[in-house]
Order: sequence, then structure tokens, then C-alpha cells
Amino acid sequence: MKKLYSTPEYKKRNTKRAKDRLKQQLLSKEKAKAKRRATDGVPIAVQRERRVISKFESLPAPPNFSFVENTVAVLAYLERIQDKIKQRIPILINLKDITNLTNDAIVLLLAIVKNPTITNGVPIKGNYPRDEELRKIFQESGVFGANGNDGEHKNYILTRQNKKAEGGIANELIKRATLIVFGQEARCPGVYRALMESMANTCYHAKPAQIGHETWWLTVYHERALNKVSFAFIDMGVGIFKSSKMSGFRNQLSTFFGITDNRDVLKEIINGRKMSSTKIPYRGKGLPNIYKGLERNYYSNLKIISNDVKADLSADKFEKLSKEFSGTFLYWELNNTNRWTS
Repeated sequence: MKKLYSTPEYKKRNTKRAKDRLKQQLLSKEKAKAKRRATDGVPIAVQRERRVISKFESLPAPPNFSFVENTVAVLAYLERIQDKIKQRIPILINLKDITNLTNDAIVLLLAIVKNPTITNGVPIKGNYPRDEELRKIFQESGVFGANGNDGEHKNYILTRQNKKAEGGIANELIKRATLIVFGQEARCPGVYRALMESMANTCYHAKPAQIGHETWWLTVYHERALNKVSFAFIDMGVGIFKSSKMSGFRNQLSTFFGITDNRDVLKEIINGRKMSSTKIPYRGKGLPNIYKGLERNYYSNLKIISNDVKADLSADKFEKLSKEFSGTFLYWELNNTNRWTS
């Protein structure tokens, strides 16, 4: 055995083994130093948070995080979130690199991350945008935690969730909105009706078994720089064109007029031309009344997104979406050119 230790081959292997071990030890020490440098001065609580987040799958949001402007991309992003939830994978909603944000995208996130039926116990975390203005909007929204809605004289997002029409909430929102836009609390009957009709339509756009259980979400963003208030409303039912109460009306439109495209169906719904002349028994008055509010200048920039249709009613533009939205979304703005009463 002594002879084996003295052979050139053994000495060569032993020398190489020693060099490899030394190299590994040096690398391990360097990694440990790098780790200490990375956490040097970082509070223990932050270090723990980083370790927790490292276990979540990061899902970067589209840079233009606006449902009204970048509809299909935002829908694809929300679909990715829900796919991961179904796979029970903890996710990080990564908003660091977004460059544009509108409050309509926030209400969509709220409808998902605050709904236990959708999240089903899967851990969800989120971070804020690097951009300071966008970060402030998210912090005020309360999507990921503390809500900054205290105080009436600052930019904020007021969010509500409910299962029925709430006149008290509508009046409070209008008081706050008019104080910003007109400099005093005022009455806006058109905005009040739009809010009440939107809330009531949550039941209309639900499946029969879901009526009374569907919730609506609403964000109201006061944008002082442009002296306007934007309202974004959503219900996560089946959408306008797939609701049980709409199916018969769509079938009759198809039978009488050959209308099968949902863009044309929505046009007929909001203006009521065919309904009044043919006596088709359609009883939904919510969307026509909301459209009348736009025509009477109670608000501006009215948009509707539901199923495969995106409508900009202010521009009379109806677009067919390549990706469907299972729900109903309404958006409008109040500015100092709109009608109001003291």
C-alpha cells in the first residue's frame, strides 16, 4: 500500500483533487461574501420578504397596462394569471416595468386578486411600478395592501365591491367627483343613473344560478392635472351577449334581420331602433339609458367591453376582439364641460 501512495499516477491524481477542492472552497467563500454584500444594510424583514418572493413565479405585466387602450394584451395577461392559479402556482404580479397605467386595469386586478372564488387559496403577491406617479396610483388603490383613500382633497382611487345597486355609494362618489371637477359638491343625475344602471345590470348579465351572488367592482380616479374624474365599472358575470336573458333577443335579431355579429347586436341594444319598431320583447333598459347619458352630455368618453366586443361610443367605433372578456366593463369620464346642477 505504501508503494501505491508513492507512484507518480497517485501523486498526480491527489494533487489535482487538492487543487479542485481548494478551488471549490474559494468559490464557496466568494459566494458567501457576495451574499453578505447583497444583504449588507438590508433590514431583516426585507431579507425575509425577498426569500418569500423568490418562491413565487414572476409574471411581468404589459408595459401599457391599460384595459381601454391595450385591451387584448391585458386580457392575455389576466388569462396567464388565472392559468397559474388553476395550476396552484404562487404568482408575483410584476408591475415594475409598466410605463402607462389607467384605473380600468386596476379594477380588473381587484376583481381577480380580491376574489377568493378565483384565487382559491393560491398565494398572490405584487410589486409596484418603478415610476413614482404610477406607484402612487397603485398604492392608493389598495390592490396589494394598504389603501391610501384617506382625505378628500388628493388624488385617490375609491373602490367598492357589492352585490346590489347602492344609491348611497353612488351619491357619495358623485359628491367627491364634483368637488374636484367643479369646485363644489353638485348633482349629476346622468352619472347617478349610469352608476345605478351598471350596478343593477350585474344581475342581468349573470347566469340564473348566479343571480344575487355576482359582485361588481368600481374605481373612481380623480386626475387633478386634467381636471377630470374617470369611472371604471366591472362585473365578472358571463358578459352581455352570453347572459341567459339576452339569448332570446339575439336569436330574434338573427331570425328577423340576419344579425349575428355582436357588434351589430350591441348597436341595436343601445339605440333601441329595431326593438321599438318590431315589438321584440327586450326589457333591458340599462345600456340604452347609459348611452342616453352620453348623448345628453352628462359624461364623456363612454366605452363598453364585453365578450368579443369593444365599443367606443363617443367615437361610434365598434371593434371585434381577438380574445374574449368574460364579463362586462364600462368606462366614462366627468369633466368641466359636462352637465351638472347645484
